[in-house]
Amino acid sequence: MIKPAFRQSQAIIYLLKEIDRYIASGAMDVDVCYGATVTTHTGSQKAGARIGFSPLGLHLAVCLLLDFRGMKHESTERETFVICVRFTTPPTLETIFFPERHHSVMAGLLAQAGFHCRLSAEELAPIAERSKFTLKEDTVELCAYLTALELGKDWAESLQKKIFALKAKGMKTVIILVPAWRPVPPYLDREMSRINAIFSGMKPLSAGECYLVYSALSDPLDFDRLLFHDPLADALKEHCRQLYKEMTEEKPE
Repeated sequence: MIKPAFRQSQAIIYLLKEIDRYIASGAMDVDVCYGATVTTHTGSQKAGARIGFSPLGLHLAVCLLLDFRGMKHESTERETFVICVRFTTPPTLETIFFPERHHSVMAGLLAQAGFHCRLSAEELAPIAERSKFTLKEDTVELCAYLTALELGKDWAESLQKKIFALKAKGMKTVIILVPAWRPVPPYLDREMSRINAIFSGMKPLSAGECYLVYSALSDPLDFDRLLFHDPLADALKEHCRQLYKEMTEEKPE
């Protein structure tokens, strides 16, 4: 599929049509389909858009950049993925909870993806004593995925310890997923910034569950290298760029 002869033929068109037909058939019996498309070019994003996939979030710097012609590591730069979704069942969430600063940039993306719900900045202090997380590590790409099942009173301290331990093991990026179907804890963005994590969109699990995405980075990120087909996704990139700038700039003493 990476050879020019394939890309210059009509084969990709037929493949996209078959994917579209299969999803529409409902044979998979799932609420939502999603895919991760690269940002080194916009071809994959355009292909996804043709069959109804909409961008909703970014996984920043999650794997080594590839030379797709030779399928070899091109450099020490890392690839950023766009999380694109297509619902087979309309989203059922009535309210999505996340910090107000991100509402304007996410409103269009959520509506485009099929969400028709209220956006709330309501916060609620955790009741549980301890937090619960699941962890998936990719030791090849040096990336980890940390999902919060429940944020307890210890969530900030617990998260800091987990991120520190993962980076000590050599993880370059940690993607943190936080439930968005219930109020978020106070000072979420501030605590995330302390572990070098910035808000980078959303990722649905089902028609009734959606997660906030935070990307915790170790190395500098060149946002100018990230290319987007969808203007709403490009606006999210610029929002992330500003968050990243604020996080990394030196604070006056």
